Amino acid sequence: MITRDRHGGERTGARTVALAEKFDLPFFRWFGRFVGGWAKAQGLTLSEGLASMEEAFPFLGADGTRQTSLANYPGSARLL
Repeated sequence: MITRDRHGGERTGARTVALAEKFDLPFFRWFGRFVGGWAKAQGLTLSEGLASMEEAFPFLGADGTRQTSLANYPGSARLL
């Protein structure tokens, strides 16, 4: 999404989720959902994108890392 390629972001998110499920990689499953949701939130599918991003919230910090900066994106988008 840094390059503002919404459709590319959606494809990348979906591909990341597919590979993460195939190889049982929970962090990348979460990250793929988040990135795909972020891309969807950039277009007419704002609510669907935010729901996908929020779905990933239970995994924020579940592996002992702090992902607080990513947690701010959906809240900021709701303000728009």
